[in-house]
Amino acid sequence: MTTEDVSQRREEYYMEYLPVKIEKTIEKKMFAVLKNPRNVYVYKEPEEYDADLEKLASHINENNRDSILEKMINKYKDYVRDYYHTGGYEMFDILIKEFGVFVQKHMKYEITREDFEDEEVEIYEAIADM
Repeated sequence: MTTEDVSQRREEYYMEYLPVKIEKTIEKKMFAVLKNPRNVYVYKEPEEYDADLEKLASHINENNRDSILEKMINKYKDYVRDYYHTGGYEMFDILIKEFGVFVQKHMKYEITREDFEDEEVEIYEAIADM
């Protein structure tokens, strides 16, 4: 296996691994924000998850950025749908905000109307009013 092969495999790994790790970290942060008295010692403080997200974001580069961005935007849309299907459940509100912050802060990307297909217009309009 050549150095180029190793580099290629690493990028492929990051394209699959990073979005999952980012999602799991944001979900843990959401649970830390909600803090159920029975699980108060299970989760770290929300700021600690911000540091974890910073580390994960440091692995995003020009080779894997577009793929990861697409996955983050799709996950964001999923949580917006879930938010409206559950009648505005607080958990999904937190997830929407945290994914939006991650995309904007770490990926330097602003989610706009162009990110939504025609059948998703109501999703965009719903979040634009938030």
